[in-house]
Amino acid sequence: SDPTAFAAVWARLLRIAERSLSSDKDLLDQTLV
Repeated sequence: SDPTAFAAVWARLLRIAERSLSSDKDLLDQTLV
């Protein structure tokens, strides 16, 4: 288990989660408007 590879995968997962959360927020804003 390579710690650098693990960190890279973790950073990618966080980025994907952040993007999905921001897109969900955009959808909520459109629905409220």
